[in-house]
Amino acid sequence: LMERLKTLACCVVTSLFVAFLPGKSLGLGFSGEAAVLNQNCGTKLTESSITDGADGVNVRSQFQFRFSSPIDTKKNSPASYIKIENLATGLEIPFRISVTGDKLKISPNGQFFFNPAGREWDQVNWNGIKPSTPYRISLSSGLAFAGGKTLCKQIQIQYSTKDRDEGMVWFNSTGGFISNPSPEDLEYFDPSLPTVLYVHGWQNNSSPEGFRKENPFFYGSLNRYGSENLLPIWKSKGYNVGIYYWSQWADESDVRNAEKKIWISSQKEPSAIRYRLRDGSYRNELAAKNIVEKFTEKYVQQFKNHQGGRIHLIGHSLGTQVAVGALAKIHGVYEAGSVTLAAVPKRITLLDPFWSKGAKDYLNNQSPGEKSEKLLSELVTDNHVIVDQVMTSLIGTSIIGDDNFAIRKLGTFVRLYPDFLPITDTIYQHIYAYVWFAKSILSPMLTTEKGALGAAASDDDLSFTSNLGKSIFYRWEAKQKATDPFAVTFKKEQGINNW
Repeated sequence: LMERLKTLACCVVTSLFVAFLPGKSLGLGFSGEAAVLNQNCGTKLTESSITDGADGVNVRSQFQFRFSSPIDTKKNSPASYIKIENLATGLEIPFRISVTGDKLKISPNGQFFFNPAGREWDQVNWNGIKPSTPYRISLSSGLAFAGGKTLCKQIQIQYSTKDRDEGMVWFNSTGGFISNPSPEDLEYFDPSLPTVLYVHGWQNNSSPEGFRKENPFFYGSLNRYGSENLLPIWKSKGYNVGIYYWSQWADESDVRNAEKKIWISSQKEPSAIRYRLRDGSYRNELAAKNIVEKFTEKYVQQFKNHQGGRIHLIGHSLGTQVAVGALAKIHGVYEAGSVTLAAVPKRITLLDPFWSKGAKDYLNNQSPGEKSEKLLSELVTDNHVIVDQVMTSLIGTSIIGDDNFAIRKLGTFVRLYPDFLPITDTIYQHIYAYVWFAKSILSPMLTTEKGALGAAASDDDLSFTSNLGKSIFYRWEAKQKATDPFAVTFKKEQGINNW
C-alpha cells in the first residue's frame, strides 16, 4: 500500500510540473503566462471557414468561426485573445471582429504608416494581408464563453494567400483601411455620405517592393513636399475615401503594356492580362476581364443599391483612362437597371493624365486619347458629367505622350507649375498633381475671377471655370514657388496648349 501511495504521489507531482511548464500547448495565452488546470474548459471549435494549411486564400477573405458555446463578450474583450501574424515578417496584422452568439467573424485590416527609409518620393508603407504570403490566426485559451467556459487549448490556423489582389479599399482617419465594409463599419464607409474614389496609374516594380501602394491621401516625400496624412481632413469634411488598386497589373517596365490591360481582355490576347508576382516574374490571367471591366464589377458590388451621397471619381496618370472607361461602363449598367441613379458618379477629375501616342489595334485603330475623348464627350453631353483636369508636368504632352487637347475643352483645365520643384524632377511634378488635389479639400483654390478650383470647388464654381460650350478656350494657370499650395492665385489665360 505504501509503495502504491508513493507512486501516486510521484505521478501527481509530475502532472503538476507539466501543467505549469512554460510554453507547452496547454491553453497558454499570448502573454506566455503559465497555464493552470481549468475545470471549466470544454468549449470546442465546431466550424471554421478556413482549414489549417490552406493555400491560395483570397487576400480579402474574412474568417468565420463557430463554437460549441456562446462567446461571453462581457467578461473580457474577445479581440484581446486573437492574433493574426505575418509569418514572413513577424508583424501582427490589425483586424476587427464581430460576435453573434456562438459565432465569431474576424476581418483583417490594413494600415498605412510613414516610412522615411523608403523611396524619396514614396516614403510610406503599409501593413496588412498581402499576396503570396504565409499567415497564422491564433485564438488564445483565454477567450471566454458562457457559463465560465474557455477553450482548453490555443487554436492556431496557418494559411497562405493567393498570388494576386485587386479591388477597392476604404479608409478611416488614421490610415487604416478595409475591403467589403459592413453596415457597422461606418468609420470606413457610410453610405449616406459623399464619396471620393481614386484610381492610381502606372506602378512599375511595386510588386517586388513588397506590393507597394500609392495613396494620395497619405503621402510621403520628406525632401520635396513633406509627408502628411490628409485623411482626418477629408473625413471631417464628411467624405468616404476609397482607392481602387490594380497595382500588380499596372506593374510593367513599359507603361504601354500596362495601358493595354485597361482596354483589352485576355480572350483577345491570352498574354495581355498578366500580373506581376512578388519575385518579379509574371503570370498570365486566363479568361480575364480588362481593368475597366474589373473596376466596374467591383464598383457595382459596392454601390448596387446606393441611395446616399454623390460620388466623385479621380484618376491619376494612367489611372485617368481607367476612370473614364469605367464611368462610361457604369452609365451603361445604370441604363440597364442594375444600379441606382445615385450610384452614378457626377464628377470626374483627371490628374496629370497620360495617354500614349498612336493608334492601337486593340482599340480599333483609335489612340487611347481618342478613345477616352469619345467616351468622355458622350458622358458630358448626354449625362452632364462634370470634368476637371489638372496638369503639373510634361508627361501629359506630346513630348512624352498625347496632349489630347480635345478633352481640355470638355471641362475646367488647370495648369499648375510646381516651380518649387526642380524642372528636371518630372516624377515629382507628376506626383504633385495628386498631392495638390488632396490638399485642396481644405479650401477652394482661389482664382482672379468668379469661381474656384480643386477638390473643394462646388459644381457652380466648376461650371463657371469650364471650357464646355465655349468658343474661346482658357486655362487656369498658377506658378507655385513654395510648398504651400494656398499661397497662389490662379489666373485665367487664353489657350489650352501651354506647356
